[in-house]
Amino acid sequence: MEPTDNSTYGGAAFCPNCSSRLPYVLPVEPLYDLRLACMIIPMTHTALRNYLWRHREEFPRRYRQDRQKRLHRLLSASEIHRIRNNRLRFKDVDGNKREPGYLGS
Repeated sequence: MEPTDNSTYGGAAFCPNCSSRLPYVLPVEPLYDLRLACMIIPMTHTALRNYLWRHREEFPRRYRQDRQKRLHRLLSASEIHRIRNNRLRFKDVDGNKREPGYLGS
């Protein structure tokens, strides 16, 4: 499968011989388990599980299995971004609400 240029998931690697920069684009969105998602969002594991249960129509279940045959639920990067924007409340110093990307004057 060829990576697309419109993907936002990628980075750069460096050639070990000539040290030139080699850009790459990931063909799929990265997935994170709930333990890591709790650190990124930030919220407790119990709160995240409850949130996902209440909004189960929006967030489909994806699992991976480890060596001990235990299932670990995975969230995509865009799902983590959506949860973070819904859960965090951003305010200015004077208490007015603001958008996450806004840097006030």
